[in-house]
Amino acid sequence: MLTTIMDENGGMEMQDAPAQNWSQNLDLGFIGGTPLLLLFLIVPGFIWGGVFYILPAAFAFLLVPILDAMLPQSQDTQHKEDLSPAVHRALSFMPVFYTFLFLLLFAIQVLKLGALSPVEVGFAILSFAAMGTVLTAAGHELIHKRQSLLKAIGEIPFVLFGYWHFPVAHIKNHHALVATEKDNHAPDVGDTYWHYLITSYPEAVRFSYDQIVRRQKTQRAEILGRARICFYVVVPLAALAVCFQIAGWTGVIFYCCSAILSLMIAEAAFYLQHYGLGRDEDEQVTPRLIWDSYHRFSNYLIFMVPRHADHHLNWQKSYYLLRSYDDSQRLPVGYPTLVAMAFIPPLFFATMNKLVPDSPALKSPQPSHS
Repeated sequence: MLTTIMDENGGMEMQDAPAQNWSQNLDLGFIGGTPLLLLFLIVPGFIWGGVFYILPAAFAFLLVPILDAMLPQSQDTQHKEDLSPAVHRALSFMPVFYTFLFLLLFAIQVLKLGALSPVEVGFAILSFAAMGTVLTAAGHELIHKRQSLLKAIGEIPFVLFGYWHFPVAHIKNHHALVATEKDNHAPDVGDTYWHYLITSYPEAVRFSYDQIVRRQKTQRAEILGRARICFYVVVPLAALAVCFQIAGWTGVIFYCCSAILSLMIAEAAFYLQHYGLGRDEDEQVTPRLIWDSYHRFSNYLIFMVPRHADHHLNWQKSYYLLRSYDDSQRLPVGYPTLVAMAFIPPLFFATMNKLVPDSPALKSPQPSHS
């Protein structure tokens, strides 16, 4: 069956209707369902305890890389006009649903902490760190929306985890200045993840504070900006106090460790997205300035964040509509695998430096991306 589809240049062309393609329907199911599966995998831990608490972490960092390696990469693109209104609404709502379901499961876990052994608490921390990383991906999707309510919901993960600066720094610094010297998320070749972490984080905090407070044009706006910062500081402290009240120091350890690990994993993803790629400020943003990944389950798991080139070129496009580019840089493995490598710089450099264009470590021609 043929359908008329608008191409990227605004022209019309006849193509097989993606809505009638069973593989693309299956793709849509995985795009919407995989993040929820990650959340539901914590339920066996709630019921049976013990090793079942590790299931979400094992799924994210063991099973997903295996599936990425086993299955062919996907460059299929969904078209909004080929989705039913119900499917479009469901996929659009999924990051919101994920956010509130995560908060519910997190609250349940805090209530159960008192009955857990130290090993079970450790397993729960690892799993909620994995789930929390996907939560930041959901928040990232929502802060790019036009609707104020969705933007506010998108800020919840970052405020809750004490990462309040991210929405402002991400949009006004990273997207505006992507891959330039002024971009906080553009490490040079040879910069380790750990160096990137201790330098980009305070720079992003300083930038966001300046944007919210110091660059306001009126005294009233500056006062409101300071009040906003105070709110961002109070929320995680209040959450920490609640965790302590319910589960004592175990609650504090659980909250802090799961939040810190989530953000460290998220920062590792930011680190690799533009690693070694740069441009002058007057140079146009192109897919070649961004590392893309089309590994199936990595994309399914984190709201298609690995299709990063189209996100920068069309930053308000919904995650499930992001397209692939033949001329983007390609990551050799999926996000979970490469994020783990980033924590071990020699392993990361051995994998990535030879792929960076114009890098001194480039020892062989760039592979074709066609």
